[in-house]
Amino acid sequence: MYKRNRIAGLDVIRTAAVSLVIFDHCSFMFNPLQKLPVIGVVVVAFTTLNEILGYFGVELFFVLSGFLISSILFSMLDESKSFKQIITVFLYSRWLRTMPNYFLFILINYLLFLGLNISVKFDFRFLLFLQNFLTPHPVFFKEAWSLSVEEWFYLLLVILSATLFVFLKVDKKHVLLISVCLFIIVSLGIKGVFIYSNMNYHYGFDEYFRKIVVFRFDAVAIGVLGFWLSKYYLVWWNKFKELLFAAAIILIPVSFYFFFEIYKYDYSLYKKDNTVYFFTAEFYTLIWSFLILAMFPYFNSLLSFKSAKLNQFFEFFSKISYSLYLCNFPLLSFFKRTLFLESDSISIALFNIVTYLSVLIFLSFFLYSFYEKRFLVIRDKFLKQ
Repeated sequence: MYKRNRIAGLDVIRTAAVSLVIFDHCSFMFNPLQKLPVIGVVVVAFTTLNEILGYFGVELFFVLSGFLISSILFSMLDESKSFKQIITVFLYSRWLRTMPNYFLFILINYLLFLGLNISVKFDFRFLLFLQNFLTPHPVFFKEAWSLSVEEWFYLLLVILSATLFVFLKVDKKHVLLISVCLFIIVSLGIKGVFIYSNMNYHYGFDEYFRKIVVFRFDAVAIGVLGFWLSKYYLVWWNKFKELLFAAAIILIPVSFYFFFEIYKYDYSLYKKDNTVYFFTAEFYTLIWSFLILAMFPYFNSLLSFKSAKLNQFFEFFSKISYSLYLCNFPLLSFFKRTLFLESDSISIALFNIVTYLSVLIFLSFFLYSFYEKRFLVIRDKFLKQ
């Protein structure tokens, strides 16, 4: 039914996304390297911006996820005739990709909390991805916030798309476009009402806006929009790919600069200025989503590199990216209490970095090869029927 050939450019995006997230979490290990000549300048820049880069890494994941999953849904609208068939096949394929690792890491994080003598009471909202639907995400398994956004988005997307296609007889070309518009409008609308109703409180950007499910549907919807544009306006998509890529390369650092100005000094501007508060909370992640989408025509056209080793490198990290995303934080928590050596020494810093990253890559590869991949094989067999 559905087949996707690998595109090197999309593997690059996925590798970059997970790398930025991992670097954000373990950036403290790089601090001693700031003393090195030349390289130290780069380290200072990256460690200063580490949290913003981590934010951006997750936004890359959202747009890429929406872009890729849309092709599956689009194929199902072609081949599936009933409302039930569209929904069940889509969710079956989606959940076989995400659920096994997700529930495994709920258990791993729970055992880790117990092993580290951290008080934890199991929150049953995690079983239905409700832990951050309307409220800030708990400390437990906190990297799961983005998974909740995606799972709820895709559940609602397939129900909405199937309803438009089967019952309202909307043609396939407009199903995804209408869905995207509704998600963006509803997400921004709900968020805008919340901000306006609580203007005197200036809630924290990260916990109250970036990580709340109902406020983030627009990010994944932008990825769906990208697929729609590549499907129906391919000539324009390819014609302006260099121009859009250049614009993104210029404007993304500019957006980082303005966000850094808002973010530094403990969000001083964000907390004091109502205009800055409203604009940042309402539109900043959406702006990032559009800037990320501007890079997609170029990367989507990058089918492969001339170097086979380069293709293999990005394909390898792309395949284990989900495992890397889920492994990195619990492993880091364990590493900081066991093998981590606290020192300002450059050699010890290199030991910490190399040890942590090596173990992380090995565990993620092991998890992908002997657990995650088994469910992907089942999924792919099902989709080919």
